[in-house]
Amino acid sequence: MENKSAKILEFEKFVNEKLRTDLKLVLDEQDAVYSEMAEYLQVKDTIEKLTAANPSGQIKKFQTKVDLGCNFYANAMVDDPSKIFISIGFGFYLQMKLDEALKFIDKKVKILNQNAEELSQKASEIKANIKFVLEGLKEMQNLEFKDKNEKQNLFV
Repeated sequence: MENKSAKILEFEKFVNEKLRTDLKLVLDEQDAVYSEMAEYLQVKDTIEKLTAANPSGQIKKFQTKVDLGCNFYANAMVDDPSKIFISIGFGFYLQMKLDEALKFIDKKVKILNQNAEELSQKASEIKANIKFVLEGLKEMQNLEFKDKNEKQNLFV
């Protein structure tokens, strides 16, 4: 009986300290990927609006506000709206023409979607492992849990 209790505690510790921690890390990483994807899509939207506002392609200066972080904005003057700096990763930025930037963003978003899908699959596997271990624990402890969908008779 003591050996069984030790095994139960070991499995509970494994679920709580390893599997749930791994799940949290995967979900946090997935959130970061979705956040990065949202930033690229916002840049894409801005480029498309710039292109639509200036269909002739002639360079026009314009003034805008730039978010410095934490919703602090500064006025900025854009002298050449035909080019943009895009984050290509690892803290590097590359100056591109607007059409090149759109192509790059489409490829980058596709890669980010694949990463998000892989992380989603990984999260599903971890959730399945958690459920599997919990079912094993339930069986080891000889516990009977009613199904949540099972209707209970209140008039017994």
